[in-house]
Amino acid sequence: MNIPVYVSITSIYERQELLYQCLQGILQQSLLPKKVYLYLSEDKSLFDNGFVNKKLTFKPLEYLLKKNDIFKVFWGNDIGPYGKLLPLLKKKWKEDCLIITLDDDTVYNLKLIKNMVEDYKKNKCVICYRGFTPDITNIEEMTYLKRKVPAIPKYIYNFPTGKGGILYHPTFFHKTNDLIFNEKIYNKICKTADDVWFHIIRIVNGVDCFLDNKTWKLIDNHAHGLSSINNKSDCLHNDIQIQNVIKKIKELGYL
Repeated sequence: MNIPVYVSITSIYERQELLYQCLQGILQQSLLPKKVYLYLSEDKSLFDNGFVNKKLTFKPLEYLLKKNDIFKVFWGNDIGPYGKLLPLLKKKWKEDCLIITLDDDTVYNLKLIKNMVEDYKKNKCVICYRGFTPDITNIEEMTYLKRKVPAIPKYIYNFPTGKGGILYHPTFFHKTNDLIFNEKIYNKICKTADDVWFHIIRIVNGVDCFLDNKTWKLIDNHAHGLSSINNKSDCLHNDIQIQNVIKKIKELGYL
């Protein structure tokens, strides 16, 4: 199978040094992607003031991007964590390709891309190495807290968490047409929970998720960010957003 593989990453101004480490790691992958797309914004974001005048200020990063044509930077409005998938997904919507989303604060296992592509060839579904199997019997019971142990390897309800990297094919979202791009909806009901939005829409599309325990990281530079918001048990933020998405999807007639 000769199918193009793209990596998609979003980042913010204050993470330029972390992004640099992440990109260096990608260049050492045993299987290189065709392109690495970086989605950046001049807008102020949840955690910083944006790239003023589209200017990179960490010189090693600027040099790395200029030196290696595998990297492609494109600029747009700040859409938070959704920038990790949606801009490239829209660009490649009709293309037969694979998109792997990665986080900017992680140096990934050097076989990650190769492993994911091989697992896709075998399973033809979403691929991830970090996530869990919810202990549920239908989508309306979806929860972030109740989990099956051990996890089920290939299962429609498996919940991939983006930190470990996730592999998608654009067709995984075609059944619901352009719903996944509806910024008005996801900003209102799950503004900081891109994983939840992608997860529920993927289930509605009837696409399984393969979850394995392969090693996915070399270095985790995570300091703060969305997970510190989404994992606060006192407000069950993820579960609230999960139920918000399910309710809205039902209202729209997809469930």
